[in-house]
Amino acid sequence: MTVLDDAPASPAPTLEIGAVELPPAPQPPAPPVASEQGAEGAAWSTRPEEPVHCGRPMAVRHLDPLVPDSRANRAVLEAALAGERVHACPCGYLLTLPADPGRTEPLCAPHERPVFTELLLQRVHAAAGVVESVLWACDQLTTQEGAAGDRTEQWLAEADRESAAWAVDTAELDLEAAVRLAAEHGVPAEQLAEAAGRKTLQAA
Repeated sequence: MTVLDDAPASPAPTLEIGAVELPPAPQPPAPPVASEQGAEGAAWSTRPEEPVHCGRPMAVRHLDPLVPDSRANRAVLEAALAGERVHACPCGYLLTLPADPGRTEPLCAPHERPVFTELLLQRVHAAAGVVESVLWACDQLTTQEGAAGDRTEQWLAEADRESAAWAVDTAELDLEAAVRLAAEHGVPAEQLAEAAGRKTLQAA
């Protein structure tokens, strides 16, 4: 037989804790701040990205030694003479962009240079022909100046003379570019001078 006590149960003892100040939660460390010199160096170290096609960078197209006189090689040379480079995608897409002076590479490997000697000399010979034609045209203008009578004809003759001088300068620069490109790819100076129609060539 179990006898239950009717007396009220005493409350359970409690433990009082005073207010405790908790430490602040840890914060992630702040990123380091670069100095002005370091920030400037980082900005100058950024290089332009290569063009992308089909999800991959487009490499600079070089001269193909298997077909030296191909249209593709001529396009690569024409771009180089204009200070540009041809970028190619494996799918066949081509893109011509200005060459980066600090990253300009030869158009072929050193052991492939003799293959392209004739092609480079053809560019020099063609540029020299343009110079000769422009100079001949200037001589014709000089001959015709004496026949100019009224003011209108004299003004036209002067304008033609200025245009001819500009054409001569442009042709000379194109010839220098062709000679420089050929010299950079190992064409002997004697052959360059012969193709340019000059006894000697000044160093670029």
